[in-house]
Amino acid sequence: MKIYYKLIIFLVFLFFMSTSSYVESSEDQKSLNKSVKSTFLEAFKDFDQITKTIKLLSPICNEKKAPPPPPPPLLNKNLKIKNKEISSEDKDIKRTQEAAIKYLSQGYKARSAFLETLNQEKLDIRDFESEDKIAELANDTKIVERWRYIRKNWFKDNENLDSPWDFNELKEVAKEMWLVNKHWYKAFKENHDVKVTSRGEGMTYVKNEPGLKDMLDKLSEGGPHKVDFTTRPRSNILSTSANKPKNNNYAQNATLVWIFSLPPGHKGRDIGKVYSGEDEITFPSGTQFKITEVFIRKGKQKEFMKSEFGKNTEYIIHAIPLP
Repeated sequence: MKIYYKLIIFLVFLFFMSTSSYVESSEDQKSLNKSVKSTFLEAFKDFDQITKTIKLLSPICNEKKAPPPPPPPLLNKNLKIKNKEISSEDKDIKRTQEAAIKYLSQGYKARSAFLETLNQEKLDIRDFESEDKIAELANDTKIVERWRYIRKNWFKDNENLDSPWDFNELKEVAKEMWLVNKHWYKAFKENHDVKVTSRGEGMTYVKNEPGLKDMLDKLSEGGPHKVDFTTRPRSNILSTSANKPKNNNYAQNATLVWIFSLPPGHKGRDIGKVYSGEDEITFPSGTQFKITEVFIRKGKQKEFMKSEFGKNTEYIIHAIPLP
């Protein structure tokens, strides 16, 4: 664009000089021509100098600003380590929550049988964090057969019981149960609003609890019986419903119904709804219960509270979970 300006000035100068040659020469005219020529030359010279100056300055004017430097690295190395530890713990807690839900739903039979096997063999789930310990357990024929027996006879689970022990299944179950035991109080919240829960259970549990069975056999008459009996630690994770027995499907069809009064500081936790419509309070493996009263529904008491309990309910057991 600057070249065009110089060309225009030059053409105007030529035009003026050519037209001035047709004018009669005179001293005044010659003086005027000389003056105009000098003016145009000076202007042209000044313009050329300005152009050169602009060219020199243009790189400076058009220079791009350098991006800001990156932020300095964290100086507190301990902060990084702390964040990693929190992230790892959060990951374990999430896995614990998923494991508990699996236990209380589709994975109940295999996992309950596994915990009961450890209980009968006087083994502690806390010892099975390492892969070596799990492998040692899987190679123990006595443990394998005990697990199969309990799974089949207690929980009526006939799935894959004739095939060799699946090491991957065992590893998964053992790791999950170890996580649930370790992170129980961190992974699940307390629910202080629930004061009473219930649970329906079949007589299979009673038959496999000699002390409880003997106690119930002594109570022959129908009606209420005051007792003072402490159960052995429950091997399984025990789910109870905050709903009344009449709104609890399992309790309606059960022979034995537990009514739990929850004292402050109990181990039960709210792990969320596993089944639609049921608010659950769940107790960890190893929980013991103190039985304070047993009501036997037979004879004249057969129809006791028939609007609350199902027609199959024979025993109503009132108990308190121990801390």
